[in-house]
Amino acid sequence: MYIIVFILSIIVFVYGDPGKAPLVVLNDGHTMPTIALGTWLGNSSTGRIVPVGYETEQAVMWAFEAGYRHIDTAWTYHVEDQVGRAVKTVVDAYNLLHEVTTTPEVCDAKCYVKRFKKKLERSSNSMVPPVSREEIFVTTKLWNDAHARRAVVRALRASLAQLRLSYVDLYLMHWPLGQFANGSYDSTHYVETWQGMMAARARNLTRSIGVSNFNQDMLENIRMHQLTTPAVLQIEWNINLQQPELLAYCRQHNISVMGYTPFGALMNKQRADSPTRIDDPQLTKMAAKYGKNVPQILLRYASTVPSAHHLRDGLHAVRRAHEQAARRLPHSHRRSTADQDGCQVWQECAADPTAIRCELVYKSIFSVDRAASRAGSLLCRQHTISVTGYTPFGALMNKQRADSPTRIDDPQLTKMAAKYGKNVPQILLRYAVEMGVTPIPKSITSSRIFENIDIFDFHLDESDKRTLRGFDRGYRTVPQLKWRDHPFYPFEKMPENSTTTTAASISTVNTEASKQQVISEVDINDKTARMSFRDIKI
Repeated sequence: MYIIVFILSIIVFVYGDPGKAPLVVLNDGHTMPTIALGTWLGNSSTGRIVPVGYETEQAVMWAFEAGYRHIDTAWTYHVEDQVGRAVKTVVDAYNLLHEVTTTPEVCDAKCYVKRFKKKLERSSNSMVPPVSREEIFVTTKLWNDAHARRAVVRALRASLAQLRLSYVDLYLMHWPLGQFANGSYDSTHYVETWQGMMAARARNLTRSIGVSNFNQDMLENIRMHQLTTPAVLQIEWNINLQQPELLAYCRQHNISVMGYTPFGALMNKQRADSPTRIDDPQLTKMAAKYGKNVPQILLRYASTVPSAHHLRDGLHAVRRAHEQAARRLPHSHRRSTADQDGCQVWQECAADPTAIRCELVYKSIFSVDRAASRAGSLLCRQHTISVTGYTPFGALMNKQRADSPTRIDDPQLTKMAAKYGKNVPQILLRYAVEMGVTPIPKSITSSRIFENIDIFDFHLDESDKRTLRGFDRGYRTVPQLKWRDHPFYPFEKMPENSTTTTAASISTVNTEASKQQVISEVDINDKTARMSFRDIKI
């Protein structure tokens, strides 16, 4: 058995294992594999996901086994140590084979087994191919808190210590903006930081240097200062954010492009609190049952009388809703509400429905809690207060936003994947490669890691590439709006609420204009007229 291992060891050492991905030549003469494993663990609803075990180390080991040779990481990901351990494992395995195959002593099988048995067993148990350091391409990044020119080399040395390496293959300025650890902005210009990056390369701490999240003007500014042109630009790139102008600029100036978030929001599940749509299967089935359409079903439901248990279940919600409403009142209208329950609130409204306080409570209760709405409706009925409900269809009719990201079950994508015998993520990764972008899919799942690199055995038709170009919506998955007021924020500075200006909101504006025409004859300063108009029953 050990003789067989010995023979295989010689073959692996002599011929090496360059991985599955072709190489691209950078503008400084070095080469880079055209797909990388990403090691950012992402975000959850509670914030950034932090490593809790050795999941990244295991993922990198699987990646080497699958044929990856490019690993993308960063100081701020807090996983450089895990990446370093995985790299050391495969490099140690390679070095062992180097020792075995280059030993000057002629050794028979018995001697060979005695000398190398334990080391070979440890190497075999690692379940990854031996890979030389020269075949591995490690990318890491400078974080925003080290943008001073003199701080760059120190920051890279810290990353190298975590990675257990003497150099990295590519060092990127993660963002063009600086920010101190206390959260305040560092006004250091990115050109000055870039000079620090050049100093790091001059000390042979990195073979290549580049930037991440820079826009075209920023790249041109570096060139205008007659500094070293970045070898690589890393940006968000996927079918919903293809940035053709920026890619054309990089091609013109021989800057290779890496693309993070290559799937965009493709995998995002629908939020649990997403509003019901008009095509909901339960609603359409119910409408068919009664021979009506969905809006008619909902309008009929709104007119039904709540059952008695709604009062019991909703009294606490009414109290809570009332307390919240009271806190919103102008100070002159406030009074103690600690000892008031829902019934008392609604009795007061019944006595004087035109009171400002009552009107505000109406609005707050009906927008704070569904249970409160049910209980409040019953209490209103008991105290002869009429209730009207605006927006009876909620967001039922809202169309999908024109710039909404594509989902993984898009019919055109699934059809295309079936045509090539691949899955949708593989189609998108292949498209990135054919567009000249090195994608950085991230995963800690073995099967996905293997699938994501299995993209070099087919080519996309021109017609399919035209179809994929049509998915470009300019939709940015990672806009980092928290830095939008930084002078070197690289993306479009859209207003915070600009994303809500959609076809649906325009439709709402038009609807409101129609309502305004209907009530134009009502004096809105007349409380009596306002209340009587509100209570009109159609």
